[in-house]
Amino acid sequence: MDPTCSNQIAQIMLEGMQEVVGADNLRGLFNPNLASEPRLSYKDVCQFQEVVETSFGARGGRGVLCRSGRAAFKRFLPGFWRHLGLTNLQYRLMPTPARMKLGLRALALAMSEMYDQEIEVEDGGGRWVWRMKTCPHCYQRLSRGPVCDFVVGVLQEYLSWTSSGRFFMVEEVECIAAGDASCCIHVDKRPLD
Repeated sequence: MDPTCSNQIAQIMLEGMQEVVGADNLRGLFNPNLASEPRLSYKDVCQFQEVVETSFGARGGRGVLCRSGRAAFKRFLPGFWRHLGLTNLQYRLMPTPARMKLGLRALALAMSEMYDQEIEVEDGGGRWVWRMKTCPHCYQRLSRGPVCDFVVGVLQEYLSWTSSGRFFMVEEVECIAAGDASCCIHVDKRPLD
């Protein structure tokens, strides 16, 4: 039996995707009934990503998925951050590196609950290492390179939000779809600007 994740991730993905491609284009890409199911299989999430890449081309689809992840973060924020304490004044007054560390770990915890898996965040010196040992975005998929662009977009937008608009390099360096043991995303600690 395929692993499953919360339908909250489907709703967040759909809302982010709708902001990027519009409601009309979205209807042709995704079965909206899937978002109403209590659990969503990893296979469904992966197939949705493959449909986006097929519809917009490999490069265009990856860009759409990354932008959708950025847009989806705005939907994710109100429902999850308040109970994690990441919107209170004490958090906002922390130095940016401390906010990044606390927020990445809180985001990993929240996304772990939605994906029904463990996400690890490790300090890798000049970068944070975000590691998923199972991943619905590339489940049972084969690819020449990383394909978890939605997650990359979510992380990019979180970092921009927590740093008052600065841009940090976020790059998936390992992917299960490419034959790696886990999906590994590097998040530089220093902004590009």
